[in-house]
Amino acid sequence: MVIWQKFGANPALFGLIATLLVVWGVFFNEVTAYSERKRWTEGYLSLYVALGVAGTLVGVAFLDLGAALLAAAGFVCTGLPMIVGSVLRHMRRREAEQRAAREEAYDETEGVAKRGPMGKG
Repeated sequence: MVIWQKFGANPALFGLIATLLVVWGVFFNEVTAYSERKRWTEGYLSLYVALGVAGTLVGVAFLDLGAALLAAAGFVCTGLPMIVGSVLRHMRRREAEQRAAREEAYDETEGVAKRGPMGKG
């Protein structure tokens, strides 16, 4: 049994969907690369991965909706904790960076207040 028969699809439909999935992969890679250059993915790359997986599942759904829904359920169960953890780690990291920057700025202004604006105390 060839793979498209297992999913109840004809070879032309299977080939079309496989081709469209390759196009989706190339397109989404370019979107992700652009986003990385703009630094939009920092802390949120897991969301890009989830969107890429969702695109794949759409293609699979055209071959076998039940298989796509089962796979989607599995990906939600395993992916959601990773996505939430990734975003929370990013938020904590950003909060720590901002806190350090505020403390550094405060320390610098304290030094100015003690020494005077011309550096003389």
